[in-house]
This record gives sequence, structure tokens and C-alpha cells, in this order.
Amino acid sequence: MTFRPPAIAGWAPPWLDIEAMCRCLCLSEDTIGKLVKEGKLPQPSDRLGKRLWAWPAVNAAIAGDQTPGAESIGDLTGRIRDAARQGSAKRGF
Repeated sequence: MTFRPPAIAGWAPPWLDIEAMCRCLCLSEDTIGKLVKEGKLPQPSDRLGKRLWAWPAVNAAIAGDQTPGAESIGDLTGRIRDAARQGSAKRGF
């Protein structure tokens, strides 16, 4: 039997397997795997012998939510890149 979420706006199951992730996000398994590897979606947890995602974590990743005061991945990588470039320029590279 295929899971069908109720027709309630904003409702999602608390845990999703890959099939439910594909349906909820309208993405393929390959695309979800790529987004997980890129850090744009959270890693799944091994629960009940299945890879499951917590919907609140997925929703937060999509919405770009982060802990107040936390540096975003983009900001952090940009800061590291700029520091590396400055260090290279000082050494004459």
C-alpha cells in the first residue's frame, strides 16, 4: 500500500524514507543523493533498518534556517577562501 499524506496544508510525516522524500520534494533519488553529498540536505539516519530523514531537518535545510548567530556554509567557505587567497598573496603565489 502506498502512503498518501492527508490533504492538510503543511502536514508532512515526521520521518521520510527515500520514496517519500522523492514524492514530497518532487526530486529523483539521484538528485536527493547529490544534495545530501553537497550538504544542502541533511544526512539520513538509520532507523528501523531504513534510511530515514527527519522532516523538520529537511524543511529547515530547504528554508535555509540556521541557528541564530551561526555562520552559513556559504559564508564560512567564503571566509576560508578569502583567507587562503590573502595568505597566498603574502607568500607571492
